[in-house]
Amino acid sequence: MMFSDIFKNLFDEKKSVGRKGERLTGDILKSSDISGRILKNLYVPTNNGETSEIDMIYITRKGILVIESKNYSGSVSGKIQDTLWVQKFPNGTENTFYNPVMQNAAHIKYLEDFLKYEIPMFSFIVFSDKCSLKKFRPSKSTFIVKRDGLTAAMDNVMRNNEDFISDSEINSIFSQLKPLTKVKKSVKKAHVENINRKYNSDSPECPLCGSKLVLRTASKGSHKGEKFYGCSAYPKCRYITEVIK
Repeated sequence: MMFSDIFKNLFDEKKSVGRKGERLTGDILKSSDISGRILKNLYVPTNNGETSEIDMIYITRKGILVIESKNYSGSVSGKIQDTLWVQKFPNGTENTFYNPVMQNAAHIKYLEDFLKYEIPMFSFIVFSDKCSLKKFRPSKSTFIVKRDGLTAAMDNVMRNNEDFISDSEINSIFSQLKPLTKVKKSVKKAHVENINRKYNSDSPECPLCGSKLVLRTASKGSHKGEKFYGCSAYPKCRYITEVIK
């Protein structure tokens, strides 16, 4: 099997799990009594001609809540300033992933550039209730929570910020952003291709640092003897794919 095929299978599996997490997070937003409008899966143009996909936003009187959903299990840890965070599993294996606070900061920047409208933005990183998440002290504009803490975090924003936009402005911003959720299939295809471009070769590159990925065999744990791709720059870069089955 070509590496590109392996990556596609892994990508599709992760996407399916991610979409389930987004649905659960979306259900919490829908049940909220906060006045506002919700949009999901926005493909926002970037300054290099590509797109940045935002999981969901909640346009409220206080500003826009920009939500990045991470439906991860295991134990998740990292520092706000770290480029990579770590996901550890009970069997001893671990995976690194790009700091979601930095990821969502980029989403917010592209959203601000697109709107050309000065409005407060609040970053929400929402993890699965199934994961063990290090406690983070929230800032005025950034919240890192599990799903069961999302409502309280949103209430925090509503309670500690003045109204900034009116209901009519909420509807206007909603109308401006709505088309970004209904992009052509070609746009979505190009978005996925840009994500996996570095994988799709016989000499795949690490999506985090650009070093070569090498095929390795797990030496311990429940996946002992099974194959995975890891970054050749390890331990400086700890990126790995999921176990290949």
